[in-house]
Amino acid sequence: VLAPTPNDAKSWVDTAAAQNLNLQASLYAVTAAEENLRQRKAGHAPTLDAVASYQRGDNDSLGFTNSVATGRPFSGDVSQRSIGLQLNIPIYSGGLTSSQVREAYQRLGQTEQLRESLRRQVVQNTRNLFRAVNTDVETVQARRQSIISNQSALEATEIGYQVGTRNIVDVLDAQRQLYSAVRNYNDARYDYILNNLRLKQAAGTLSPADLEALGSFLKPEYNPDKDFLPPDLASAAEARLQNNQDF
Repeated sequence: VLAPTPNDAKSWVDTAAAQNLNLQASLYAVTAAEENLRQRKAGHAPTLDAVASYQRGDNDSLGFTNSVATGRPFSGDVSQRSIGLQLNIPIYSGGLTSSQVREAYQRLGQTEQLRESLRRQVVQNTRNLFRAVNTDVETVQARRQSIISNQSALEATEIGYQVGTRNIVDVLDAQRQLYSAVRNYNDARYDYILNNLRLKQAAGTLSPADLEALGSFLKPEYNPDKDFLPPDLASAAEARLQNNQDF
């Protein structure tokens, strides 16, 4: 259980602003809205097209009715080729283009507002998660100390029971308090693990290695009776289990 690295909120916020996946997606949305606006505005611009055509047929099919026009006998075949430039200047199209431009402006503004709102949310969420992870580290350490205290109290109570100064109710109560301390310790570890992953996700730095480390808790060699305790206290717990003592 370690504090975030680097242990500086601004560094995490800057990383999130640059690498958060949702923010990157919102940037693409803004870019798409800008491109759509450019396309709509281009509807007001004149266009210049190159045109070419080729036709072949007899005089009648091409609209010619005499040999003077074609320079050929009246019944001859005719081929016609043409190439040129065509300039189109949109003067008025019923207001459709202007309406589409206004709509594109509105969509761009809305997309930019959504991105800014998301950026503020990501920044705030990253700060909150950074503080939460540091708080979790302190909580885990405090609850680990609580296990040590309750374990010592249980041992003293068991000795008192053996010499007759404590009764079985005292022993059971001490056991209950120790189990409660262990449960609280693991609740704190659980919160730390989740908040640490959430912080990395918010910053856009979550990697497969982080998930593989989480998956280690699901492996067959994981021993919940021992691994739920701090490492330096696990051996004592294992000895209690081997000696068939209640723990």
